[in-house]
Amino acid sequence: NHLRELYLWFCEIKLGNLFSNFYYNGYHSVDLMMMQMLSKNPITEDLLEHDLNVNKFGYRLRIMNKLFDESTSYLLKYRLNTINNNVEFEKENDEKSSCKCILM
Repeated sequence: NHLRELYLWFCEIKLGNLFSNFYYNGYHSVDLMMMQMLSKNPITEDLLEHDLNVNKFGYRLRIMNKLFDESTSYLLKYRLNTINNNVEFEKENDEKSSCKCILM
């Protein structure tokens, strides 16, 4: 389910071909990407170009715009509680999810 959501996220900006590149570099869900955007180590254009090999400026721009727009709305939708390296969030329907994030 998370992989399909991530693939569709890339398809929305017409970059479905980049899905596998992100997947193999540890980006397995949209939620994790949003949490990283809200962390002290957000995804940057430099990271996209040098670490994820997104060489085309237009592609990087599309990804950065979508990340910025969605991380802003993500922050409004979810209450984030950081305890050590665990990030817990509650969705609007009170469904609780948690995952362990180690951001380097």
